[in-house]
Amino acid sequence: MKTRLTTEYLRKWIALYIAGVSMILVPVFIPKDGYLHLVGAKAHFYLLLALPAAALAVFTEIYFFLTGRRKAEKRPGNSARKYPVISLLLTAIALWSLLSTLFSFAVKASLLGTGGWAMGSLMLVTLIFFTNYLFLYFRASEKMFRAVMAVNAVLFLFAAIQMAGMDPFGLLAPLGKTFKRSYLSTIGQKNCFSGYLCLILPLFWGRFALVPVSGRKKPALYAAFCALGFLAVLAADSDSTYAGIGVGALAMLPFFLHSNVRTARAGQLLILFAACLFLVRTAPVFSRKAAAAKDLSAAMLKLPSIAGVLACGVFLIVFSRKWAAHKKLLLIILEAAVVLVIIAAVIYTMPRFNDSWGTNRGYIWRVGWEQFLQFSPKEKLIGIGPELLSFVYVELRMQLNRNVVSAHCEPLHVLLTQGIIGFVLYAGFWIYIVRLFVKDRMWERGEGVFFFPLAVYFGQSLFCSVYPVTAVVFSVMTGLYLSHTSESGTKNIETSNQLFIQTQSGGGNG
Repeated sequence: MKTRLTTEYLRKWIALYIAGVSMILVPVFIPKDGYLHLVGAKAHFYLLLALPAAALAVFTEIYFFLTGRRKAEKRPGNSARKYPVISLLLTAIALWSLLSTLFSFAVKASLLGTGGWAMGSLMLVTLIFFTNYLFLYFRASEKMFRAVMAVNAVLFLFAAIQMAGMDPFGLLAPLGKTFKRSYLSTIGQKNCFSGYLCLILPLFWGRFALVPVSGRKKPALYAAFCALGFLAVLAADSDSTYAGIGVGALAMLPFFLHSNVRTARAGQLLILFAACLFLVRTAPVFSRKAAAAKDLSAAMLKLPSIAGVLACGVFLIVFSRKWAAHKKLLLIILEAAVVLVIIAAVIYTMPRFNDSWGTNRGYIWRVGWEQFLQFSPKEKLIGIGPELLSFVYVELRMQLNRNVVSAHCEPLHVLLTQGIIGFVLYAGFWIYIVRLFVKDRMWERGEGVFFFPLAVYFGQSLFCSVYPVTAVVFSVMTGLYLSHTSESGTKNIETSNQLFIQTQSGGGNG
């Protein structure tokens, strides 16, 4: 019994430690040379803090297994705990990334990720190990969420200040004019910042919908944080953020329309977003940013778009009070509208898709696919190895005069680096976590908010590849999500009561 208590205590603190490292320390960390080597520096910082914890965790598990097994042999009829399917799948993904590295033409570079964005197989295996660990042993507290919210409020405010043309810490000074508008806060390049926002903001949108009107957790606090987050979205000026939100909306809509309170909160979020759009459009300090916006980001700053977002927000609030009986019909209409918008966007893009599309994403995707077709049978099956795409894009980099080291599309990136088998494992992971969301009907419960970051990030990842800072946050979000599904083996009733104080309207008309 004493061994078990000591082990559980260690598991708890190791999980809490790695969650704090991933959600607070890594996002905040910035090296002495600022943005110049930020991507690799964050990866090295994470590994420096995570690998000793991983070693301690492995030692703890081995010790508990050996001592626990001897004790179990004395108890007749004892059976081992069933290992969750998702843990087996995650383990297979980690082992396959290592195998792909071992068969690559540059093992060391693939292992350490020195040829790309430092997302080599060592980083992947470490992240997947802690995803599993958090899934099995971590339960987030309200204090943890408040700490994450406080830290990110500062990061988002910093991005808004930079959007206003100020550089209070001189981080932008060493960069050329071309790149000064592409780096934000302590996160880095705007595509990376976009992925980071897609992982952080949807969780707190959901939590804003659940927080009661009275009590210590005031809705105004969450509303203020969400407003700062919307300003950060506009600072990022990345269409991939909107793509992620569009895909994530398919999961968020049934959650927000499940009760009147949630529906009204969704309306309030839209009104906040409209206010932030109007502020960036009209405030003199943001005039340069508004003028430089392009494509969808520019379209969102136009008055008709702002008016449309505002009207949708007002409609949802009125609907929650007067027409709540028709919420199922509204859900069907809105889900169909999102699907039609996605289909329309694809149809609109197809005849216009060329090498210059999406800031040369068309060129990068075309070259990546053509290179895959030229791979040997072995390379098609196992890939060329994680973080070795710089060799695939040698000629493209010379043509564009850019350091292209990723496919700027996560599924294509996985296919090229880890082959068909790696892609199948990647697809299996996403299919399985979506299946859990549907099977457990998580949109009806507060725990459904843990799925939102994953869904929104997936939509964004179709146009961007993973960065170290987004990877560490994704690891924690996945662990949190899985710990609140049927895969955890528990119903987490105590945790749910602590994190989500549901009113009587939580599942009804309220």
